[in-house]
Amino acid sequence: MSEEKELPDGTLISKIEKERNDLFSMVSRLTFFISHSPIFDNLSNDMKELMKEQNEVMWEYWEILGKCLALLKGSVVDEPITAEWLKSLGFLGDGETDNDKEEYGIVVWGIDEDPEPDHMQILVSVKDQSIWLESYDSDGETRSLIELPGGSKSKVLNLCNALGVDIKRRKK
Repeated sequence: MSEEKELPDGTLISKIEKERNDLFSMVSRLTFFISHSPIFDNLSNDMKELMKEQNEVMWEYWEILGKCLALLKGSVVDEPITAEWLKSLGFLGDGETDNDKEEYGIVVWGIDEDPEPDHMQILVSVKDQSIWLESYDSDGETRSLIELPGGSKSKVLNLCNALGVDIKRRKK
């Protein structure tokens, strides 16, 4: 650990970026496995719960690494999420919205370019600032819903970037 303290920021940033990218690859595969694998469906309930917990912890660690990068790069954007801001990025109202809970979603990927069924979306609540990954099965039913810790503009942008959601072309 003392070695890393002596490394120049650029080297440390590169190491953290690589670790975060590698982790994203692993946790994405695990999320997909939980959401879409018949093997997962046949596991014991205890094993399913452990794998879901592992998935959540891995996403939390991915977020922590993102915070480290933001601090090292000096580019933290921790402003509250607003409906107007989400709409400017291409997020659409998700389901029924009311005064108590306004949710917006953006499709991460879908089969055959059709957003339903078999798709995953980023879901954001303006009311409680929560961020979720939601995937659907071939019947259009929610297969998994995973909450990511915290909520801020920087976290939404980092998640979109990590998942390859092209929000730049959606800005007006």
